[in-house]
Amino acid sequence: MKLFFVKSIEPLISKLPQASEVGAGMRYTLCDAKVGKNLYTTGINTCSGFSLEAENQNLLGHIMPEGFNPRNFAEAFEKLVKDFQNKYGEVRALIFGGRESSFIDPHCPTPSNEVSATMCDVLSTRCNIPDEKFASIMGKSANVKTNDNMAVIGDKVYLANKEFEKSGLLNASGDKVEALAGKVYEDVFIPKNFLV
Repeated sequence: MKLFFVKSIEPLISKLPQASEVGAGMRYTLCDAKVGKNLYTTGINTCSGFSLEAENQNLLGHIMPEGFNPRNFAEAFEKLVKDFQNKYGEVRALIFGGRESSFIDPHCPTPSNEVSATMCDVLSTRCNIPDEKFASIMGKSANVKTNDNMAVIGDKVYLANKEFEKSGLLNASGDKVEALAGKVYEDVFIPKNFLV
């Protein structure tokens, strides 16, 4: 899995008519996660996205905090990840999106970051994915008003937000990416082997 920060995923997915959308029709649940080579999801605001990659297959999900039950979700997510591991082998993972920990949504009692934190916990403790195979870019700052988008094409993950250009992420060299991403997100951990 290699990460790329882009202005938009539209040019990428328009060239791949067979790319499948995850979360279409605002179906942002674990049941709507998909396996495939070319997948994408759009409009990640308070939601969090996850991508798993193994043997050139991807599992992409877009999860909303509304109605989120950490224990039920953790059990179902663990089963989903382990089934993917058993079928395709060694997994590399990415958790992406959501809002910073201080963000309060008056319409949703579940904090946005609880979704991404739960996914991270399951991946690292229950599914034993080691640090060098697990990246997290979570918790958009309050001043970021634009949504995140993600496309996975083969073993490449393209992350898009209009803020990336302002922060210098689009043309950043590998050793600066994590620091620059930290200007947009609260919690950033990107192993060097995820960067080009």
